[in-house]
Formats: sequence, structure tokens, C-alpha cells
Amino acid sequence: MKNLLLLTFLLMSFVGFTQEASEQDSVTKETEELETEKKVKKWNDRNDANYNNNWSFGFGFNTVNMSSNSKDLFDSDNRAFSKNPFYLSAEYYLNNQFSMEGTLSFNTFSEGTKIVGKTVLKGSEANYIAADLALKYSFGDLLKLNALEPYVFVGAGNSHVGTYKTEESPAVQVNQKNIFTFNAGIGTNYWFSSSWAVNLNGTAKWASASGNANHLQASIGAVYSLN
Repeated sequence: MKNLLLLTFLLMSFVGFTQEASEQDSVTKETEELETEKKVKKWNDRNDANYNNNWSFGFGFNTVNMSSNSKDLFDSDNRAFSKNPFYLSAEYYLNNQFSMEGTLSFNTFSEGTKIVGKTVLKGSEANYIAADLALKYSFGDLLKLNALEPYVFVGAGNSHVGTYKTEESPAVQVNQKNIFTFNAGIGTNYWFSSSWAVNLNGTAKWASASGNANHLQASIGAVYSLN
């Protein structure tokens, strides 16, 4: 009888110990998962109190169209994409929806390219440099999207077009111009991780002064977030 009671006691002690160990393992696993979740940062956690870096930087390629006719917006003869068609950008996130971005872009209208309907003369070219500021609104958080982050933006900038000559008036040099513009556009980021994304962007630029050319600029590049 005593042996039976001892056996029963040992069995119950073993079962209790096993259950306690199992519960402890479960609690430990849940704690580890929570800690891991805290450490893994997402692109759209900018409203989090623990989020402490609101900067991202971009780089890539751009193309510029200074066509005088909307029908020619997609004509390759009207697009600048030569020599140094690069851009650099820096963006500061105010929260998950709003951000401020500055962009510096470079390009060249090479010979044979059209600027406002006039063809750049052979042996001539026009450098293009633009500095732009934009206020952006992201739809990613509003639409509860995981990787895709579409946005719209408005802003202003200055576009510089260097001197060049045209086939229509080869003896006359077209003077360089600084064109102050009001800008608006759309774009999207596709985030592969909390730090890296591919960016597509389209900007319409309206010249503030008559006689200067409105134009379009499109770009594709990469974004690196310092989160």
C-alpha cells in the first residue's frame, strides 16, 4: 500500500513538473516573440513613439520632356536622357502620412532632341539641372498596405536649362534660362524591407513666368530609409 502511495505521489509530481515546464516554455516563447516583434522595424511605423529616425535618401535615373505639344509627351525625340540623367533626394517623414522631400536632378538635352518644338543642333547640347522641394502625402497607411506606398505631392522648384543652338536657327544661340516652377505629381514606393524600396515618380512642372516652358519629369530609383 505504501509503495502504491509513493508511486502515485511520484507520478503526480512528475506530471505537475512537466506541466509547469511546458507553461514556462510557452511564456518564454511568447516573450521572445514580443521582443523580436519590437526589434523588427517596418517602413510604416513612423507614428510609433520608439521610432527615432525619420530620414530616407534616394538615387536613380530621370528623364525630362519639354515638349510644346501634349501629343509629343511620349515622343522619344522630346525627352532628355543623356550623359548624366541622375537624381539625388532626401526625405524627412513628419509621420506616416506627410513628409518633406528635396530633390536635385541632372540631365542633358543632346543633339537631335527637341526643346519646346525646336531641335538641338548637331554638336550642341543643353544641360538641365533642377532643384525641387515637395510636400508629400502617402496613402500606404490609410489603405493599410504592407509593401506598396502610393503618394501624391505638391511643391515648387527651379529648373536651369543651359545655352544651346537649334537646327531652325543655327546662327543664334539660345540663352540659358532659370525657370521657377510650381510642381505636382504622383508616385509610389515598393518596400522590399524596412530599409530598401524601389521608387517610381512622375512630376508635372508649370513655369511661373510666361515664355518659359512647362515640362514633365519622370524617374525610377532606389530609396534607403535610415530606420
